[in-house]
Amino acid sequence: MRLAKFFVVFALVHQFFPLANLQGESMVLPPPPYGIDTRPAATAYLGAFPATVPANSGSWPGSVPTTLSATGAFVNPAAATLVPSTGLVPFDLNSELWVDGAKKTRWISVPYDGTGIPTAGEVITWSENDPWVFPLGTVIVKHFELYQNENDLTDLKRLETRFLVNGSSGWYGLTYKWNSGGTAADLQDNYMVNNPEEFLDVTQSPSGTFKQKYTYPVNACMTCHNANSGHILGVINSQLNRDFTYPSSTVTDNQIRTLNHIEFFDVTLDENAISGYDALNAVDDISFSLDNRVRSFLHSNCSLCHRPGGGTTSSMDLRAHVFDSSQVSGLSVTTSLGIEGAQEVNNHDTGRSILFQRVVRTPGQGNQMPLLGRNYEYPAAINALQEWIDGLSGDAGLVAPVFSPDPGYDISSNPVALFRDAAVEITISHPESGESLLSQPPIWVETRTPIKSHVRAMRMKEPRLEEMLEFRPDRFAFMMPPNWM
Repeated sequence: MRLAKFFVVFALVHQFFPLANLQGESMVLPPPPYGIDTRPAATAYLGAFPATVPANSGSWPGSVPTTLSATGAFVNPAAATLVPSTGLVPFDLNSELWVDGAKKTRWISVPYDGTGIPTAGEVITWSENDPWVFPLGTVIVKHFELYQNENDLTDLKRLETRFLVNGSSGWYGLTYKWNSGGTAADLQDNYMVNNPEEFLDVTQSPSGTFKQKYTYPVNACMTCHNANSGHILGVINSQLNRDFTYPSSTVTDNQIRTLNHIEFFDVTLDENAISGYDALNAVDDISFSLDNRVRSFLHSNCSLCHRPGGGTTSSMDLRAHVFDSSQVSGLSVTTSLGIEGAQEVNNHDTGRSILFQRVVRTPGQGNQMPLLGRNYEYPAAINALQEWIDGLSGDAGLVAPVFSPDPGYDISSNPVALFRDAAVEITISHPESGESLLSQPPIWVETRTPIKSHVRAMRMKEPRLEEMLEFRPDRFAFMMPPNWM
């Protein structure tokens, strides 16, 4: 029995540590497994999409598949679990564009005939920091689902599946909208005809439902996926430099390492160098530094336009690998939103920081950033940006009225938690004297009524509060906090 135990322990120990042979020479263990061991064959354009289509057309040509099933992207779109076709390789991002809390699943198909060393037309031109260049016939797929019950994260509703296709006349995008049963999806052919907006029931905790608005950006794909950004926003080195569990093998591996192994790139990377490459981080992952989370959020949500030649009136360059707070701090603005003393980032003063104010705005208020993709505030990003700006060195900024409860009262990180289930007492007072700025305090917000609309109305009814909110230099100046606007 003792001898048997010895051999078991010996085997387990030497499974993880190098052995020495009888001559004392070190034996090299094989490398960890890859997420995908062999590159799958993939037909250009998935064998379904045309090489050319009219740019931004209101009506797609007949050669474009009109149903998701006709694209061949999935084995059976009606199945409870979507299984991609063989040529589609799954991937995920470090820091994604936020779309009202929707869950996204991604795949990429790069043409390969399945034989021998890939040719120049079958590999991606790799870069550590710049956008990658993809061969013609590349197809990128992004599938959107909405959490229908915040108490059950497995309860998902299929919304849309988007395709970006690298054609001979440039990239183009298509959207397939799922039916209510989640069994089939149809091509969205015209922005005005196919109901680009809908309101979806989301069950909240502890009870009740919320009508969440969702917008389908039909025929607007290339607004964000523009030529200046290289068209592809997510499939870059700093976004893919992360571990991912590949469904087909259940192996967890660094995505760059796996793609390098299956010869997706025009160069062969040194695996030992991958850990030294830049990696973005999710803005809500507090295990990473605040600076890196903010840098990552601005890259994935803003740098598609805010970069050299991006076509904006701002001179900010928000690409992650060049971003520095000193670059945007104190930068003059061309759009002040009516805020006196506004700058792109005003140290320790979110009220006069236009970068912050545009992120907290929603479509109903206008001047939101990004322009597309969301209808609601993104609490995690707002909190991170506010903490980051408050922590910048410099003057304390302008003094604000005191709100009770705090402007972030009961606003959780869940994007659908925007309404209250019970009446809330609101008071607004002078920051020094404590004197109320409301003529008949307190204000009671009725059950399930948006708090922010009441505060917006109070601006028009309360002269002293309105005075403080107009940024007069001889008095107190304040921009309404994000959750009250």
